[in-house]
Amino acid sequence: MTYSCKKDECENYSPHKDVVIDNSMNSIKFKESSYWVYQNDVTLELDSQRVVFGSNNDFTGEYPSKCSGGTFVYEYRMTVHSFLNNQDYDYLIIGSGLNKDTNSSGNHYGRFIYSGTNIYSADSGTEYIENIPLLNLNGNDFNNVKKIWVKVLPANSYYPNLSIHDMYYYFSDSVGLIKWEVSDGSTIIESWSIKSWDIIL
Repeated sequence: MTYSCKKDECENYSPHKDVVIDNSMNSIKFKESSYWVYQNDVTLELDSQRVVFGSNNDFTGEYPSKCSGGTFVYEYRMTVHSFLNNQDYDYLIIGSGLNKDTNSSGNHYGRFIYSGTNIYSADSGTEYIENIPLLNLNGNDFNNVKKIWVKVLPANSYYPNLSIHDMYYYFSDSVGLIKWEVSDGSTIIESWSIKSWDIIL
């Protein structure tokens, strides 16, 4: 009788799950001392960004309960320092997604900005726009560039905003972020493109 009662309470029991980093993220899992130099497309101002910390971590995503075996999550955290703004940004790779935390809070919380598998949830406010076969930036050719739209969400949204404006991010395998744009909804009001880089994977 006791066993039957527990079974009725948990007909949809979820077994334990390990959330591992998907292989599709290996090409943007950058190690310490990787760096990028970006140039403002209008003012020609430069911003150097360097990975100052990279670490594999793990944490409990959901503790076991009577209806779940819980989840254990593996992540790779990169702290990138902008020398122009003298500010740190945390990038978290979890599963097949890259999240950006502008506050460097260290609490696994950030905005989903890239999927290695091109799968984006409808409520995340992040959308895959297109694959650009060839993109030339400051004399450098990049193939199969993925353009991602990160929308401004309402203030009560679970997901944080990275800007008061929509953002467009351009990603290239083994180089990472090669361009970003800030849009007011009708025009691009700020744009940065990669000029040089040195990557350690």
